[in-house]
Amino acid sequence: MTITKTAKQKLFLGFILFIITFIVLGFSVRELWFREDDLGTIVNGLIRNWNDFVRVFSSDCRSFIVPVNYRRTEPNFISGFLRPMQNVFFTVIYYLWDFNPHAYYLAHVGLHALNSVLLFYLCSLFIPVSLSVLAGFLFAFYPNVSWLPWIGTMQNSLSTLFLLASVLLFYKFLVRSNLSAGPEVSKDRSALVVLFSSGIFYFLSLLSRENGLMIPFWLFLGVYLLYPQENPEQSQSCWQRLKISLNYTLVFFIANIMFVVMRMWAFGFGTLGRTYNNLFIRFPWLVKWVKLFNHAPEQGVQKVTQVTQNIVANTPDISSPISSVTQSTQAQVSWFDTVSIKLQALSKYLLSWLGTLFELPASNLLEQSLIYGLGLLFLIFFLIAYREHKKLLLWLTFGLCCGLWPGILAYPCSRYINLAYPFFIVMIVVGMYLLALSAQQKTALALRSESMKWTSVSKGAPVMFLISCVWIISCLAVIKGAYQNSYELRSVSHGAWEHNKRFEKFFKSHIFDKKVKVILLGSPFVSDIQNIFQVGFNNLHMPVAFELFSTFAEKNSFGCMGDYQIRHVPSKFIKIPDGFRFISGDKEHCAMWMQFSDHPVRFNPEHRAYEWTQDKYEIDRWYQSSMGKFMIHELLDGKYVTDISFIFDPVWIDENTVFVTWDTLLGEYKLLETD
Repeated sequence: MTITKTAKQKLFLGFILFIITFIVLGFSVRELWFREDDLGTIVNGLIRNWNDFVRVFSSDCRSFIVPVNYRRTEPNFISGFLRPMQNVFFTVIYYLWDFNPHAYYLAHVGLHALNSVLLFYLCSLFIPVSLSVLAGFLFAFYPNVSWLPWIGTMQNSLSTLFLLASVLLFYKFLVRSNLSAGPEVSKDRSALVVLFSSGIFYFLSLLSRENGLMIPFWLFLGVYLLYPQENPEQSQSCWQRLKISLNYTLVFFIANIMFVVMRMWAFGFGTLGRTYNNLFIRFPWLVKWVKLFNHAPEQGVQKVTQVTQNIVANTPDISSPISSVTQSTQAQVSWFDTVSIKLQALSKYLLSWLGTLFELPASNLLEQSLIYGLGLLFLIFFLIAYREHKKLLLWLTFGLCCGLWPGILAYPCSRYINLAYPFFIVMIVVGMYLLALSAQQKTALALRSESMKWTSVSKGAPVMFLISCVWIISCLAVIKGAYQNSYELRSVSHGAWEHNKRFEKFFKSHIFDKKVKVILLGSPFVSDIQNIFQVGFNNLHMPVAFELFSTFAEKNSFGCMGDYQIRHVPSKFIKIPDGFRFISGDKEHCAMWMQFSDHPVRFNPEHRAYEWTQDKYEIDRWYQSSMGKFMIHELLDGKYVTDISFIFDPVWIDENTVFVTWDTLLGEYKLLETD
């Protein structure tokens, strides 16, 4: 097979794009260690045998990061995180490089660089190579990729990788397919193989992360709006075009159905009620819709409404544009005031996401004005560029919305909208191409017609100015992204390296028998701390239990806003019968923290899991924990525990059990005396 000159050029530019991205991002990091959830996800998601394979492909990936003494709350087919492909990659890396953090990081950077190349190649099928290269570099450097050292986010890059590969194959299928097939998909077997391969890659994307759930609808709309007809002179009916569109994209909808069925098999329906309740907690404005459309007993709605009102009163919610104003008051206000308040809340919500998209924090009026200015500039740019291609603009805009879902349900964070960036970038570069093409056509027409010359030039000047503005902004975004990401990656990786030093001294100064059982009592919160100990002592089968109620309060950690520290503050553990008693020596700066995500948690013995609760804890009353019971003797502000006793059930303790705690004065881990 002969490789054309154009193909060689694309291969060369793709290779250069990959190398530059890999070097800039990969070698920005020197000191590196795993971040929260990383080791838990890797260790407990390793595939060693068939049972492990089944477990990984049928488990909520969040269940991989809990100690032996409790579980995560049971998921359901809506709330579960089924993302096994990440663990397939982790298993391969583990058997090649063990727990070398640089191996996992460079693999993640390689995936991101490969995604940039795939986007470049995808764009080069429709627009000039120069703009396609710009698209690749925009994806490589413009988004905030400071999450790359967080190995547990590899699921985002994998999902994007498989999805880009799927779209490329689908395009190849459309090209090779008989365009006049109509309702009958092409009988060309090689074309069908390409189509089914595209569906398989899409399914793998869903198994990496469910970012692309809406993509089949986007492809369906694309075929419906843009696919050429058999005979342009004889327009097809709407039903015929719908039938053709569904015929060509059916494989993707089947993949979606398979994914949902797989989730149902893995998670079931058992906790749907709690999921709906959590939605009301997170999005209080949903309660009004429930009242309007739900004919369930009013008493149930009132109960949900009361829970929502309590949470809104105590918890700021940035995930909903309306939640900050609903349920806030019972006072009568005019419709104008209501609309004004909601518009302000919506504007703030929109500003936060625009700030994420443009990588500006919007921390002051100047940055806010700049964000809205950029947003307005790109809106004008899109409207002018696509004025003769309205269907294409509609299709790409719908794709951008598909890329934002479901990440936009979380909070403004670049890693949640990783899939939205390709759509946004494609919209920009395609718009630049359409504008440039239009300007060239007008210039050629002006040269042929002297009477139109000055009119065309005068009309073309604003267009060229707009293209120049977008081109300059795009190039500056690439330069800014390369520099800023390099700096952020060094900062983030150094922070993880410094965090690892909390454990190093303890691991080096203690040697335990392989039969040892560790109970962590009193520690700064780390979601996968048990796996950190397993890796630190090179014993992946070592049972490690962590008493969640004994977490030390630390400012800016899991909603703790008090001035609480984990170093240079006095505290002590006193041995009591069957347990220990913690007493703070500095109540204003040293305490235990029993609230996570701004909500107190309570142990549910039926599910052996910790769940959110609205009930306040009382003084001098025994409560059940995952390993026994505890009693609070002193509680400040209803949140900070300065005196508490823990009693452990004998089933958790034997001659091989050791207790480990964090020394709040020295700032290091130590053994607790049990005699």
